[in-house]
Amino acid sequence: MTKNKQPKRDLLEDIFTICERDGSINNIGPDYYKDFLNMSDKALENVITCVINDRVDEINESIFSGKWKSEEDIFKYIKNILEIIAVGIMGLNEKTGGLVFYKPVGNYPPDEETKEELNKKINGSTPIIREAFFKIINKQMKNQKQESENADKTAEKPQPPKKGVSNENILL
Repeated sequence: MTKNKQPKRDLLEDIFTICERDGSINNIGPDYYKDFLNMSDKALENVITCVINDRVDEINESIFSGKWKSEEDIFKYIKNILEIIAVGIMGLNEKTGGLVFYKPVGNYPPDEETKEELNKKINGSTPIIREAFFKIINKQMKNQKQESENADKTAEKPQPPKKGVSNENILL
């Protein structure tokens, strides 16, 4: 019995090959990293919200299965995605807000100094991640309450039982 001796391929190389084939190219110019670094907290919160919404099934699975033991696991997951976005490998679909992969070309990867600055911004994003989660949860709760109220308004009111025919009234 022989083992499959195909060489290991780098996942990132495979992603880049597919992206290039499909035209998903991210041109990383000199201002790309600066734009991420200068992003306002509100803009970063919007990116984080898109990430959470796009990955909600995976996040829920990891939380409720016990895979993630603390909020730090959640923060680490979101920060890892932010890091991938920050270097141009992933971005947001302009129409759907969902995550998409790109092959970054040009000024990729960032130099060490820029990597440190990106890491500092991402590592400092914990309060923004927390805020994004709370806003999503509050919106979800508000929507559930509204749906419940709407259901109550449209539900049929119970009717008193109709008088039926008893066995005493049936003539045989």
